[in-house]
Amino acid sequence: MRIAVSQMKAITLYVVLVFAFSSVFYALIIASGHVLGGNARYATGLEWCPAAAALLTCTLLRVDIGTIGWRWRPWRWQILAYATPLLFCLIGYVAVWATGLGGFPNGKTVDSLKAALGIPLNYHDLHDPFFAPADLAKINKAVFAALKPGGRYVIIDHAAAAGSGLRDTNTLHRIDEASVQSEVEAAGFRFNGESDLLYNAGDPRTANVKDPTIRGKTNQFILEFRKPKR
Repeated sequence: MRIAVSQMKAITLYVVLVFAFSSVFYALIIASGHVLGGNARYATGLEWCPAAAALLTCTLLRVDIGTIGWRWRPWRWQILAYATPLLFCLIGYVAVWATGLGGFPNGKTVDSLKAALGIPLNYHDLHDPFFAPADLAKINKAVFAALKPGGRYVIIDHAAAAGSGLRDTNTLHRIDEASVQSEVEAAGFRFNGESDLLYNAGDPRTANVKDPTIRGKTNQFILEFRKPKR
Protein backbone atom coordinates (compact mmCIF):
# COMPACT_ATOMS: atom_id res chain seq x y z
CA MET A 1 0.00 0.00 0.00
CA ARG A 2 1.22 3.50 -0.72
CA ILE A 3 -0.50 4.81 2.42
CA ALA A 4 -1.21 2.64 5.46
CA VAL A 5 -4.92 2.56 6.30
CA SER A 6 -6.98 0.91 8.98
CA GLN A 7 -8.31 -2.45 7.83
CA MET A 8 -11.61 -1.73 9.55
CA LYS A 9 -11.93 1.58 7.73
CA ALA A 10 -11.32 -0.13 4.40
CA ILE A 11 -13.77 -2.94 5.15
CA THR A 12 -16.44 -0.51 6.32
CA LEU A 13 -16.10 1.65 3.24
CA TYR A 14 -16.20 -1.41 0.99
CA VAL A 15 -19.38 -2.77 2.61
CA VAL A 16 -21.08 0.63 2.38
CA LEU A 17 -20.19 0.95 -1.30
CA VAL A 18 -21.40 -2.58 -2.10
CA PHE A 19 -24.68 -1.79 -0.36
CA ALA A 20 -25.04 1.53 -2.20
CA PHE A 21 -24.27 0.08 -5.63
CA SER A 22 -26.32 -3.10 -5.24
CA SER A 23 -29.33 -1.20 -3.85
CA VAL A 24 -29.75 0.47 -7.24
CA PHE A 25 -29.94 -2.85 -9.07
CA TYR A 26 -32.09 -4.50 -6.41
CA ALA A 27 -34.54 -1.61 -6.76
CA LEU A 28 -34.61 -2.04 -10.54
CA ILE A 29 -35.16 -5.80 -10.22
CA ILE A 30 -37.99 -5.29 -7.73
CA ALA A 31 -39.57 -2.62 -9.93
CA SER A 32 -39.40 -4.92 -12.96
CA GLY A 33 -41.06 -7.73 -11.02
CA HIS A 34 -38.55 -10.40 -12.02
CA VAL A 35 -34.95 -11.39 -11.35
CA LEU A 36 -34.37 -11.36 -15.13
CA GLY A 37 -35.85 -7.89 -15.52
CA GLY A 38 -34.25 -5.56 -18.01
CA ASN A 39 -33.36 -8.53 -20.18
CA ALA A 40 -31.15 -9.77 -17.28
CA ARG A 41 -29.05 -6.57 -17.36
CA TYR A 42 -30.06 -5.66 -13.80
CA ALA A 43 -28.79 -9.01 -12.50
CA THR A 44 -25.56 -8.59 -14.45
CA GLY A 45 -25.06 -5.13 -12.96
CA LEU A 46 -25.68 -6.55 -9.50
CA GLU A 47 -22.96 -9.14 -10.02
CA TRP A 48 -20.43 -6.42 -10.81
CA CYS A 49 -21.18 -4.38 -7.67
CA PRO A 50 -18.59 -6.09 -5.39
CA ALA A 51 -15.82 -5.57 -7.95
CA ALA A 52 -16.79 -1.94 -8.54
CA ALA A 53 -16.88 -1.33 -4.78
CA ALA A 54 -13.43 -2.87 -4.32
CA LEU A 55 -11.89 -0.70 -7.05
CA LEU A 56 -13.48 2.47 -5.70
CA THR A 57 -12.39 1.63 -2.15
CA CYS A 58 -8.81 1.31 -3.34
CA THR A 59 -9.06 4.59 -5.22
CA LEU A 60 -10.53 6.55 -2.31
CA LEU A 61 -8.10 5.17 0.26
CA ARG A 62 -5.11 5.26 -2.09
CA VAL A 63 -4.60 1.53 -1.82
CA ASP A 64 -2.48 -0.22 -4.45
CA ILE A 65 -4.95 -2.20 -6.57
CA GLY A 66 -2.29 -4.86 -6.98
CA THR A 67 -2.77 -5.85 -3.35
CA ILE A 68 -6.23 -7.26 -4.03
CA GLY A 69 -5.05 -9.61 -6.77
CA TRP A 70 -5.76 -13.37 -6.68
CA ARG A 71 -3.83 -15.26 -4.06
CA TRP A 72 -4.52 -18.62 -2.50
CA ARG A 73 -5.09 -18.03 1.22
CA PRO A 74 -5.13 -20.58 4.07
CA TRP A 75 -8.03 -23.03 3.83
CA ARG A 76 -10.03 -21.46 6.65
CA TRP A 77 -10.31 -18.25 4.64
CA GLN A 78 -11.38 -20.14 1.52
CA ILE A 79 -14.10 -21.90 3.50
CA LEU A 80 -15.25 -18.65 5.10
CA ALA A 81 -15.35 -16.95 1.68
CA TYR A 82 -17.65 -19.69 0.43
CA ALA A 83 -19.81 -20.11 3.54
CA THR A 84 -20.33 -16.47 4.57
CA PRO A 85 -22.40 -15.41 1.49
CA LEU A 86 -24.49 -18.57 1.86
CA LEU A 87 -25.16 -17.75 5.50
CA PHE A 88 -26.27 -14.20 4.72
CA CYS A 89 -28.53 -15.44 1.90
CA LEU A 90 -29.99 -18.12 4.16
CA ILE A 91 -30.93 -15.52 6.78
CA GLY A 92 -32.85 -13.52 4.19
CA TYR A 93 -34.58 -16.54 2.66
CA VAL A 94 -35.59 -17.99 6.03
CA ALA A 95 -37.08 -14.63 7.01
CA VAL A 96 -39.10 -14.50 3.78
CA TRP A 97 -40.31 -18.11 4.12
CA ALA A 98 -41.13 -17.73 7.82
CA THR A 99 -43.23 -14.60 7.27
CA GLY A 100 -45.06 -16.08 4.29
CA LEU A 101 -43.81 -13.37 1.91
CA GLY A 102 -42.46 -16.04 -0.42
CA GLY A 103 -42.39 -19.78 -0.95
CA PHE A 104 -39.89 -22.42 -1.92
CA PRO A 105 -39.30 -22.90 -4.70
CA ASN A 106 -40.44 -19.85 -6.64
CA GLY A 107 -42.24 -21.60 -9.48
CA LYS A 108 -42.17 -18.69 -11.89
CA THR A 109 -38.43 -18.17 -11.42
CA VAL A 110 -37.71 -21.87 -11.84
CA ASP A 111 -39.78 -21.95 -15.02
CA SER A 112 -38.03 -18.91 -16.47
CA LEU A 113 -34.61 -20.34 -15.68
CA LYS A 114 -35.60 -23.54 -17.46
CA ALA A 115 -36.50 -21.50 -20.49
CA ALA A 116 -33.25 -19.55 -20.30
CA LEU A 117 -31.34 -22.83 -20.25
CA GLY A 118 -33.21 -24.05 -23.31
CA ILE A 119 -35.60 -26.54 -21.71
CA PRO A 120 -38.48 -26.54 -24.23
CA LEU A 121 -41.37 -26.95 -21.75
CA ASN A 122 -41.22 -23.19 -21.28
CA TYR A 123 -41.12 -22.03 -24.87
CA HIS A 124 -44.16 -19.90 -24.03
CA ASP A 125 -42.19 -17.88 -21.44
CA LEU A 126 -40.01 -16.42 -24.17
CA HIS A 127 -43.03 -14.38 -25.23
CA ASP A 128 -43.51 -12.90 -21.76
CA PRO A 129 -42.51 -9.40 -20.51
CA PHE A 130 -39.69 -10.60 -18.27
CA PHE A 131 -37.88 -11.77 -21.41
CA ALA A 132 -38.46 -8.28 -22.86
CA PRO A 133 -40.02 -10.37 -24.72
CA ALA A 134 -37.45 -12.44 -26.58
CA ASP A 135 -37.17 -12.31 -30.35
CA LEU A 136 -38.44 -15.80 -31.22
CA ALA A 137 -37.64 -15.34 -34.90
CA LYS A 138 -33.96 -14.86 -34.05
CA ILE A 139 -33.95 -17.66 -31.48
CA ASN A 140 -35.50 -20.21 -33.82
CA LYS A 141 -33.15 -19.17 -36.62
CA ALA A 142 -30.20 -19.60 -34.24
CA VAL A 143 -31.40 -23.12 -33.41
CA PHE A 144 -31.80 -23.82 -37.11
CA ALA A 145 -28.26 -22.62 -37.81
CA ALA A 146 -26.82 -24.68 -34.94
CA LEU A 147 -28.32 -27.98 -36.11
CA LYS A 148 -26.85 -30.19 -38.80
CA PRO A 149 -29.07 -31.00 -41.81
CA GLY A 150 -31.61 -33.56 -40.64
CA GLY A 151 -31.32 -32.41 -37.03
CA ARG A 152 -34.43 -32.47 -34.85
CA TYR A 153 -35.94 -29.65 -32.81
CA VAL A 154 -38.52 -30.89 -30.27
CA ILE A 155 -40.74 -28.53 -28.29
CA ILE A 156 -42.92 -29.55 -25.36
CA ASP A 157 -45.24 -27.05 -23.72
CA HIS A 158 -48.55 -26.58 -21.95
CA ALA A 159 -51.39 -26.39 -24.47
CA ALA A 160 -53.65 -23.35 -24.62
CA ALA A 161 -57.09 -23.26 -26.21
CA ALA A 162 -57.04 -23.72 -29.98
CA GLY A 163 -56.92 -20.37 -31.75
CA SER A 164 -55.77 -18.47 -28.68
CA GLY A 165 -52.37 -17.69 -30.15
CA LEU A 166 -50.09 -15.98 -27.64
CA ARG A 167 -52.90 -14.66 -25.45
CA ASP A 168 -52.28 -16.94 -22.46
CA THR A 169 -48.48 -17.10 -22.30
CA ASN A 170 -48.11 -14.64 -19.41
CA THR A 171 -51.35 -15.41 -17.58
CA LEU A 172 -52.00 -19.14 -17.82
CA HIS A 173 -48.44 -20.05 -18.90
CA ARG A 174 -49.81 -21.84 -21.96
CA ILE A 175 -49.43 -21.39 -25.69
CA ASP A 176 -51.42 -22.42 -28.75
CA GLU A 177 -49.44 -25.13 -30.53
CA ALA A 178 -50.43 -23.68 -33.90
CA SER A 179 -48.54 -20.50 -33.00
CA VAL A 180 -45.46 -22.52 -32.05
CA GLN A 181 -45.59 -24.44 -35.32
CA SER A 182 -45.97 -21.25 -37.34
CA GLU A 183 -43.01 -19.56 -35.62
CA VAL A 184 -40.69 -22.54 -35.93
CA GLU A 185 -41.55 -23.23 -39.57
CA ALA A 186 -40.87 -19.57 -40.35
CA ALA A 187 -37.24 -20.22 -39.34
CA GLY A 188 -36.91 -22.89 -42.04
CA PHE A 189 -37.84 -26.04 -40.11
CA ARG A 190 -40.25 -28.63 -41.44
CA PHE A 191 -42.94 -30.06 -39.18
CA ASN A 192 -42.17 -33.75 -38.67
CA GLY A 193 -45.08 -34.82 -36.48
CA GLU A 194 -46.35 -34.76 -32.93
CA SER A 195 -46.89 -37.13 -30.01
CA ASP A 196 -49.91 -37.48 -27.75
CA LEU A 197 -47.80 -38.97 -24.94
CA LEU A 198 -48.63 -36.05 -22.61
CA TYR A 199 -52.14 -35.45 -23.93
CA ASN A 200 -54.82 -35.03 -21.26
CA ALA A 201 -58.38 -34.62 -22.50
CA GLY A 202 -59.46 -33.69 -18.96
CA ASP A 203 -57.55 -30.42 -19.03
CA PRO A 204 -59.96 -27.60 -20.02
CA ARG A 205 -56.91 -25.45 -20.91
CA THR A 206 -58.49 -22.49 -19.14
CA ALA A 207 -56.62 -22.71 -15.82
CA ASN A 208 -53.14 -21.55 -14.87
CA VAL A 209 -50.74 -24.49 -15.10
CA LYS A 210 -49.87 -23.93 -11.41
CA ASP A 211 -53.49 -24.24 -10.32
CA PRO A 212 -53.64 -27.11 -7.78
CA THR A 213 -56.54 -28.69 -9.67
CA ILE A 214 -54.45 -29.24 -12.79
CA ARG A 215 -50.79 -28.85 -11.81
CA GLY A 216 -48.75 -31.78 -13.03
CA LYS A 217 -51.65 -32.98 -15.19
CA THR A 218 -51.88 -30.33 -17.90
CA ASN A 219 -52.49 -31.20 -21.51
CA GLN A 220 -49.08 -30.81 -23.16
CA PHE A 221 -48.15 -31.00 -26.80
CA ILE A 222 -44.94 -32.50 -28.19
CA LEU A 223 -43.97 -31.14 -31.59
CA GLU A 224 -41.04 -32.38 -33.63
CA PHE A 225 -39.40 -30.33 -36.37
CA ARG A 226 -36.50 -31.21 -38.65
CA LYS A 227 -33.92 -29.14 -40.45
CA PRO A 228 -34.13 -30.11 -44.13
CA LYS A 229 -31.21 -32.15 -45.39
CA ARG A 230 -31.03 -29.93 -48.45
